[in-house]
Amino acid sequence: MPDNPTPRYFLTMYGYQTFPNFLRTAHTFGEVTRKKYLDDGSVEAESTLISWLPAGGKIHLFGGEPGRNYTMDETLAWAADVGAEVRATEPTEIMPELYDSFIERRAELDSGSVLYIMNDRFTDRPNVMTNCIHAISDLPVVLAAKPMLDTGIFHGYLSSWAVYDHLSDWFVESPSPDPDVTPTSFTELDEMTDEHGVA
Repeated sequence: MPDNPTPRYFLTMYGYQTFPNFLRTAHTFGEVTRKKYLDDGSVEAESTLISWLPAGGKIHLFGGEPGRNYTMDETLAWAADVGAEVRATEPTEIMPELYDSFIERRAELDSGSVLYIMNDRFTDRPNVMTNCIHAISDLPVVLAAKPMLDTGIFHGYLSSWAVYDHLSDWFVESPSPDPDVTPTSFTELDEMTDEHGVA
């Protein structure tokens, strides 16, 4: 790849769920990656994940509780524990504004000022309580431009795809996959939802 000192930014949305798809065994999470291509041909990459789950390790149907962002290894372990299948979009190139806003949202969640709640409400979002879906959809740059995302009863793959679509205004003009990442263990979320027809 030609030398390119200008960073490029990518979004990957993930979702997991069981079959049947239950609220407590479904999760939406996402990752942004900043890549800088150096003159010597090497690549500097930095990734940030939002995987918002209860800090106590157990999802309750009602009420707010402390939350935290889990690492990718912790998130995949949680999926394995509940017998869920993980799927993802291909890494999609995004505008720097979306990347910066994702980082800002991650810092807000990590500050401890926002609680986790599985069934959140518009009146509590984005700064009081939020679930895993809206932890990502309610990015500051997005809220400044459009209404909050209403995912209704969606959870698992469909909610992850809904967030991906909601953020698409900040995809580059001609969306392109990350040239350095080719997923081998994931399929695209739209293909997965078409295959299983689940919500």
